[in-house]
Amino acid sequence: MDQDKVYVKLSKHEWPDEKAAKLRKRWTIRVVVLTVLMAFIMGWLFGSNNQIKPQLFDQTKYARLDAIISKLSNVWYYGKDVDDIENWLINNAIKGMIEQNNDPYTDYMTAEEALSFEQGIDMNFVGIGVQFYALDGINVVERVFKNSPAEKSGVIPGDIIHKVEGIEVTNMPTGDIADLVKGEAGSIVSIEFIRGNEHLVIDIARGQVLHSAFGYTIDDVGVIELSQFGSSSHLEMDQYLSEMKDQGIKKLIIDLRDNGGGYLESLMKIANFFMDEGSVVIQQKYKDGSIEQGKLKSKIKYDNFEQIILLVNGNTASASEVLAAAMSELTDTLIVGEQTYGKGSVQITHPFSDGSALKVTSAQWLTPLGNLIQDIGVTPDVVIKRHPVFYQNSGIMEEDSYFEYDDVSEYISYAQKALDFLGYEVDRMDGYASLKTMAQVLEFKKDLGLNEDNRLDAST
Repeated sequence: MDQDKVYVKLSKHEWPDEKAAKLRKRWTIRVVVLTVLMAFIMGWLFGSNNQIKPQLFDQTKYARLDAIISKLSNVWYYGKDVDDIENWLINNAIKGMIEQNNDPYTDYMTAEEALSFEQGIDMNFVGIGVQFYALDGINVVERVFKNSPAEKSGVIPGDIIHKVEGIEVTNMPTGDIADLVKGEAGSIVSIEFIRGNEHLVIDIARGQVLHSAFGYTIDDVGVIELSQFGSSSHLEMDQYLSEMKDQGIKKLIIDLRDNGGGYLESLMKIANFFMDEGSVVIQQKYKDGSIEQGKLKSKIKYDNFEQIILLVNGNTASASEVLAAAMSELTDTLIVGEQTYGKGSVQITHPFSDGSALKVTSAQWLTPLGNLIQDIGVTPDVVIKRHPVFYQNSGIMEEDSYFEYDDVSEYISYAQKALDFLGYEVDRMDGYASLKTMAQVLEFKKDLGLNEDNRLDAST
């Protein structure tokens, strides 16, 4: 006789503290998801005084989401391979929700991603504050950042980094050298420099290095390279501008090439250096059609500069485009370079208690005269394009690979462009290794004392 089968559900007994912890996590899920949804329905208004009545949500709508998370957490077989599965599920759910909105600038970031994003904008690190390059295995200090530990310790451009903590670094990869130099703030690193015929051992206390701006002078022209609009960029820039004013500099070049933007507050503070109090630098247009104007509120303009040139390229984006447009429309600044990227939307970041954050598009930027930047960019007054070699990423050839006559490759195309830039006569730059191309490769090898064969290899 067949016996009835009895199915018994086995479940782990949950203690009161475990139940409370799960309940708290479920509420965290609801809060984060509700916040994401509210962002798309009403947005956060950055710096706006508009009063918007919050829209209430029916929490019963999200019972299905709770049920799915619970089921996947407890039943899904492959969940055994996932650490902190509930948090993993909610992160994926939110990212999936955002990826469907066709807005590449709205994003949900985990705690690690949010920290990396913030540090990427500020461009701060703990080290000694030098930029160096390798020349035939010799590591030469190119820049010493202002107020950095290196500057305070007397390091100057042209010094050769010979040893770090007694380890000779000649021919060592630059990344490995940087790892030796970096460390905890306040710790000491001993570096042996070569300056002329003298060997100098300098003990440097590592510290926070600010390096989003770098300034220098060429004859009677001041140059400031601004790579990002970080939280301290205006302070860095102010130091260089003040020095130039004391030196009587009247001509200034501001280099915003490859500057991808940053904080709106930093943009406004930097704009103060070049425009009058009360100037409308930026306008923000919200989804309801309202427009908020960003006006300068400080009298800190540097009036010693009689001629300003601002350099831009295709990677000049966001806040740097706003500054370029404002200076073009409100001052006599000459914009030189290439059409800018065309990123004219405003993102604000809403942090959560666990360190994660939602970066959401809240408005579009308009220039002082009301022109759009999004998908258009800023058109330079003088168009100057770099050589094509600077627009091609060659990658790194494998050590034992090479190309000969009649081969075709992107590496060959890059080499052809590089040869043309260096003044060699090339007949084409499409990646086909013609007889003329290989003849110029051989000529280049002879000039540099390389192995004189008719091959394009990694050493070339």
